[in-house]
Amino acid sequence: MTEKREEGVYFVATITKQELEEMFSLSELRNTRYFQDVFQEGKEEGREEGREEGREEGKEEGREEGVRIGKLKVVPPMLAAGLTIEQIAQALELSVEEVQQAVQATGDV
Repeated sequence: MTEKREEGVYFVATITKQELEEMFSLSELRNTRYFQDVFQEGKEEGREEGREEGREEGKEEGREEGVRIGKLKVVPPMLAAGLTIEQIAQALELSVEEVQQAVQATGDV
C-alpha cells in the first residue's frame, strides 16, 4: 500500500496543470477535497500577506505623519526667529500652503 501511495504521490507531483485538466474536468478538480484544502490554504496565506502588507504600510504612513507633525511644530519658532514662510517651507521641505496652515492654526499670523 505504501509503495503504491508513493508512486501516486510521485505521479501527481510530476504532472502539469494542463495534464491534470485533461484527465479531469475543471469542475471535478474543484470538487476534490485536495483542491478545496489547497484553495483554503491559499486564501489564508493571501489574507495573512495582505494583513502584513497593511501593517507595514500603516507603520510607514504613521512614521511619515509623525515627521510631518514634527516639522509643523517648529514653524512658529522659526517664524519668531524672523524667517519668512517661504524660507521655512524650503528649509523643512514643506509646501508654502502647509506652513501657512500651521501658522494659522497657532494664531501667529
